[in-house]
Amino acid sequence: MKKLSSIYTGLWILIASSVGANTHSLKQDVQALLTWENSGIVALGMGAAGMVHRWDDNLVGQAENNPILKATAGPSNIYGSSTFNLTTTLGLWLISKAAQKPNLEAVSSDLLRALLWNQALVFPIKLSARRNRPDGSNQLSFPSGHTANAFAIAGVLHKHYGPRAGIPLYAWSVLVGGGRMKTNRHFLSDVVAGAAIGLAVGRSISQTEPQQISLLPVPLSKGLMLVLTFKK
Repeated sequence: MKKLSSIYTGLWILIASSVGANTHSLKQDVQALLTWENSGIVALGMGAAGMVHRWDDNLVGQAENNPILKATAGPSNIYGSSTFNLTTTLGLWLISKAAQKPNLEAVSSDLLRALLWNQALVFPIKLSARRNRPDGSNQLSFPSGHTANAFAIAGVLHKHYGPRAGIPLYAWSVLVGGGRMKTNRHFLSDVVAGAAIGLAVGRSISQTEPQQISLLPVPLSKGLMLVLTFKK
């Protein structure tokens, strides 16, 4: 537990050091997070988590045998990991700064802030709830941080790039939550609560207009190549 506390202290030093998150951005984040709409999303999510709590034990067993979750649990567990996505996003932000890519810098900054706000909200609840994980490994089960991360990422990229990016990522976020159940790390109620937190965070971070995503076929000598483009 002390190791985890040190990790999250380091995360807040990072956010205070402003890796792409200036004072104005943080003020906007707080104002956006503290809206009635986001409070309602979190409240509904917690209420739904309480309602599905009765099915937690049964659904964990069923998730272990789900063929879709068997195929996706490996990559989805990596994708939702704070260690993976914070490291990746920080690297992306540093690359965008060095390459002077302002659009990429804006996206990576928003993603980084969203992930850090997630930790700030999820971790205290975990410490307060002290719920045992299904596998008994520790008492940090509620809520699911992996699921919160996935929904927050989906929300930020939806705001930047519109539904063509958002809808597939929200669907993938559901699989991230299912993967946590399949690997016996979370109950359904943990996943529902995590999804609500991530959804509220993701829709709050980023004040940019969405970019348009398009796939353009480029003819080659032996077929076609699809090029993904982003436009404001």
